Amino acid sequence: MNHSFYRHAKQATYLVASLALGTITITAKAQEAPAGMSITLPSQLSAPSISNQGKAGAYQAQSAPTALAQIVIYRAPTDTQNADQGLFVYLDGALQTALRPGAYTRFCVKPQSHRLDTGWGLAQYTPTTTLVEQGYEAGKTYYFQGLSSGANGKLMTVSQSTANTDLANTQEQTHLISRAASAQACR
Repeated sequence: MNHSFYRHAKQATYLVASLALGTITITAKAQEAPAGMSITLPSQLSAPSISNQGKAGAYQAQSAPTALAQIVIYRAPTDTQNADQGLFVYLDGALQTALRPGAYTRFCVKPQSHRLDTGWGLAQYTPTTTLVEQGYEAGKTYYFQGLSSGANGKLMTVSQSTANTDLANTQEQTHLISRAASAQACR
C-alpha cells in the first residue's frame, strides 16, 4: 500500500461522498493537495464483476479435523458460463463465497445437517432448485463441483479421486469474507 496516500488522506479536512442515480461524486477539501495524485472512479455502479483477483494458492489436499466435517466446493477452469457473475455459494442460507471458473472454497462445519445452495450473481438469498441438504459426519471430507453448463449452478457430489484430479487445476477463492455463521476454519 502507498503510505503517502494515507498520510495525505489524514490531512483532508472533510470528504463528502454521495451516491445518486448510479453515480459517485466525491468532493474533498484538503489542507495540502498531494502533487500528481488522482483518483478515478466509475461513473456508474453495476453488479460486481468477477476477475482473476482474489485467487490464492493451488489446491492441496488436507484431512478433515476429527471433530468437524470438511466441505470442498469448486468450479472447473473450463466452466466459463456466467463467469462474470460467479457461482454464489450459500451455507444454511448465508453467503459463503462466490466461485469463479478454476476456483475452490474449503470450510468446515459441525457434524449435523446443513444446507448448501447456489445462485448466479449477488442477490438476496432465496432457496433454489440447486439446494442440497444432508447430514455431515465428523472427520469426513465432502466434495462438490458447481456445474453451470446446462445444470444452472447445481452442486454435484464427486468422489475424492475425481475431485483431487479436478482440483489440481484450481486456486483457492479468497475475495469474499464468509457471512455463513455455520462455516468454520478447518484447523
